[in-house]
Amino acid sequence: MEPKENYPCVSLEMRSDDRCPFCYFPAGTDHALFMHLQTTHFEGFTFEGLKDENQNLHIGVRPLPPLPPKLPTTQDFTYLHTPKPLPPIPMVIRPLHRTLTLDPAVRKKKAQLLESQQVPIEVITPYLPPNGVTPCRQYYHSKTNLPMLEGDWEVDSDDESDDVWYHRMGDELMEDFDDVSAKEKILIKLWNKFIKSHTTTSDRSIPSKCKTFIASHLQPLVTDDLRQNLLLHLYNLWDSGLISSNCILSCMELYDDGVEGKNEEEDRDNEGKSSCSQTKTPKRKNIPLSIAPSLHSSGSKRIKRG
Repeated sequence: MEPKENYPCVSLEMRSDDRCPFCYFPAGTDHALFMHLQTTHFEGFTFEGLKDENQNLHIGVRPLPPLPPKLPTTQDFTYLHTPKPLPPIPMVIRPLHRTLTLDPAVRKKKAQLLESQQVPIEVITPYLPPNGVTPCRQYYHSKTNLPMLEGDWEVDSDDESDDVWYHRMGDELMEDFDDVSAKEKILIKLWNKFIKSHTTTSDRSIPSKCKTFIASHLQPLVTDDLRQNLLLHLYNLWDSGLISSNCILSCMELYDDGVEGKNEEEDRDNEGKSSCSQTKTPKRKNIPLSIAPSLHSSGSKRIKRG
């Protein structure tokens, strides 16, 4: 089958001997085979070697980009060879969500095999028994849809929403509008912070969202006198077909009822404070409250006489 353009071609070959797949040189060992490929067939190719848990050698061959031709040069040189220790072939580090799906007995056997080979601890860690928190399958963050890594299970980051930068950027962009009044900017900032969600908000939920917004933000709406701006915002939602006229009436009734109830509470508090200041009598020890006014009046007469 001829390779298509712009499509990567991958060829897999499995060998049971230690011969070179290019020149069939009998290397004898895995390390010798890997070194033979790097030193003999290095022109036009790059080789990457890894070993798995069963000490099987995996070699990846990738072509190198073509180099510009060089002019032939002749010069005298002296070849010096300095013996150096051969670098070890690294081990494959399996991802955690793949090793946890293995049978516990198989996982324990592989961990013991790796320990006997004295491999680094990061290679053995995925095969160790789970701590009871890390799941067996790959999960993703509910807000960002990014795959959860091994350390993400220690802290539930979804409960700590980091939306401060997002709201700050929205507030700065809102301040750039010159044709919007200050009260409209305050209302839109409150609405954007409220309606911002990491999940999809359907159109049918907008009426209930409006009522929840008024109930939860009644204090700033009343303090900044945003009733007219709130009504205009509801009109815009009605013009977009998101809410009905009955929803506008019910939202404004909810706002007016909240303002009326708040005013009544303030009036009762003011009346209670004024009545307490007018009828407050000094407390005397071992004197009943019924005879305290008479003593207070007699005391006032004595003050007048003096």
